[in-house]
Amino acid sequence: MNEKLALLKKIALKAGIAWVKIIGIGILISIIGIIASYFLYQNYEGVNGFGRITNAFRNEFWTVLLFISNVGMFIFSILFANKYAIHTIISIVYKEKLQDFVTPKIEKYISNISNKQPGWLDKLTNASVVKIKLLGELRFDSNISSVNKKVLRYGFKKINLDDVDFSQPHLDYPAIIAYKINEKISKIATPSMKIFWVSAVLLLILLLIAIIKMPR
Repeated sequence: MNEKLALLKKIALKAGIAWVKIIGIGILISIIGIIASYFLYQNYEGVNGFGRITNAFRNEFWTVLLFISNVGMFIFSILFANKYAIHTIISIVYKEKLQDFVTPKIEKYISNISNKQPGWLDKLTNASVVKIKLLGELRFDSNISSVNKKVLRYGFKKINLDDVDFSQPHLDYPAIIAYKINEKISKIATPSMKIFWVSAVLLLILLLIAIIKMPR
């Protein structure tokens, strides 16, 4: 119980810090960009009312683009933060708790399926059937925590089994599937923030362009 509580605390802390950091930076960038675009727009001495708005798209393209992009950055930050936090959770759970019993679980699931449908692996024509059946066994497994179940479900859904020849006898299917799950999850073991920082830099460049293009 203490071990489980410690793991949950670790997950909440790391995922929470990552989420808050991304949201905070993203919102800050968005607010700065939106405020800057507002003041740049005020410098435009065009007609008032609707005519000013339509002319702004034509004559103040960079300022309008800056505003729209920063609104988009606000939404993107929330979506990216959620994805980053989920990947962080999956990575921690898999490394700390799930990795050691993935193979035994798969062995149990395949055994359960074989007891219900003897020789089912020999009759396979589509590898996706294996994933569907494993997901079915996982759904009704009451001996696994909800967090571990979500991570294992992610692994089953993401793995590609098309290159496995299930017609070959004596294949160690649990080991093969476990290896593929490990391979897939290891790719998100350290979630990358590269796309987030690239977006932030592009917005900074866009801000500079909008300032340079500002009417004098």
